[in-house]
Amino acid sequence: MSLRKTSCLSCVAAKRRCDLGLPSCARCRKKNAACQYPYPPPHNANDQILPPEARLDSSNASDSTGAELDGVILVDSCIDRSTAAYPEEGFLDPLWWPDLLKETTEWLPLTSAIGGASSALPRLERRVLDFWPRVHDTETWRFCIQTFLGYVDHFLNTGTLPLVESLPNHQEGPPPILREVYGVCAAYRTCQHATRPFYLQLLKTGVNNASASTLLHTELQDQLDNLQALILYYILFLAGSVSDQSVFVQVDSMLAQNTADLERTELEIRQTSREMSWLNPEDSSGDYWKNRVLCENARRLIMASYLVRAVYAVVYFHRCDFIKYLAGLPVSTQSDTDLCLEGDIDGQNPVESVSGLVSYDEFVSVWEQGGLFHMDEFRYLLLVACKGLGTVQGRLLTSL
Repeated sequence: MSLRKTSCLSCVAAKRRCDLGLPSCARCRKKNAACQYPYPPPHNANDQILPPEARLDSSNASDSTGAELDGVILVDSCIDRSTAAYPEEGFLDPLWWPDLLKETTEWLPLTSAIGGASSALPRLERRVLDFWPRVHDTETWRFCIQTFLGYVDHFLNTGTLPLVESLPNHQEGPPPILREVYGVCAAYRTCQHATRPFYLQLLKTGVNNASASTLLHTELQDQLDNLQALILYYILFLAGSVSDQSVFVQVDSMLAQNTADLERTELEIRQTSREMSWLNPEDSSGDYWKNRVLCENARRLIMASYLVRAVYAVVYFHRCDFIKYLAGLPVSTQSDTDLCLEGDIDGQNPVESVSGLVSYDEFVSVWEQGGLFHMDEFRYLLLVACKGLGTVQGRLLTSL
C-alpha cells in the first residue's frame, strides 16, 4: 500500500513516512494537531508501520508466541477430535495412547476451572470430580476393554453374557436375535485379522435385524435379549476392529434407546412386584422371584450398557460424560446366587428378604470407607472402572 494511503495529510504534505502513532503521529503532536487521513487509518496493530526497534521486538515476541501456539494447536486438535460426535478416522486402536495424552498428568478439576466455586455445583456433580479415573490411566481402561472382550468369549461358550442369571428350569434355546449375534461374534473371533473380514457383512445384517426386532418385542425378557445383543455389537466397536461409522452410529443410537426403555420397564415391574407382594405374598411369591431375577438381570445389563459406552467415550474421545448417569444407577448388594437361593426357601415372605439396592455412588462410597458388599467379577469391574485398577488392587492386597 502506498504511503499516500497510509499516512496522515500532514506527513503526505511533507512527503515523509507517518509513524501512525496514537492519538497523533509525531509530526502532528509537534503541531498540537490531530491527524487527518485521506483514507481510514489501520486499526490492527499488525497493519501499522513500526520502527525497526519495534519490529525487532515484535518479531522476537512472535517467535516466542509461535512456540506456545504450536502446543496450543496440538491440544486444540485433540480437543476437536474428542468433542466430535463420532470420529472420522477409520481404524482406531483403543489400546494406543498418544504421547500428548501420556504427558498429561490429570484432567483439571472442574472446581479449579470455575475459580473454586464448587459450592455452586450439585453434590453429585462435585462427587463426579473425584469419581472417575484420569484419561491417562491406560492400565484401567485396558483392563475394562479386556473384560468386555471376555464377555464375547463367555457368550460364545455359554450363549449368554456373564451378567445374566438364567431362571431355574429354563430349558428354552436362545432367541433368534442372540443366535444371530452368536454367528457374528464367532465370525469376529475367527477372521478378526482377515484382509476382507466377512463378519462385517454379518454385523450390518445383524444390526438391521436387531432394529426390526426392537419394534416387535416389548416383554421384559425380549428387551433383555435385545440389550444383550446390542452390548455385544458395541463391544466389537470398542475392540477397534470395526471402522464402519454409519453402523456404529446406528448401534449407539439403538443401545441408548433400548437401555432407556429397559430402565422404565424394570422400574415399573419392580414397583408392581413389590405392591403385589405386600397385598398377597403367598400367591405372588412365584412370579415375584421370577421378576426379581429378571429385574436384577436388567439392572446389570443397564449398568453394562452405560459402562461400555463410558469406556468408549474415554478411550476414543477422552471424555467422561456418562459418569453423571452411571453414578445414580442401582447396584444390588446381593449376588445372583443369593437371589435364587432365597426363592427356594419355603415359607419365607419375599418382602422380608428383598435385597438392598444402592446407587453406584453409594456402592463406591461404602467401599471407600472400608465396607465391602458381596464381591463378584461384575462388582469388581464397577470398582475398577471408577477408582482405577491400581487403587482397587492395592486395597484388596492390604485387606488380605
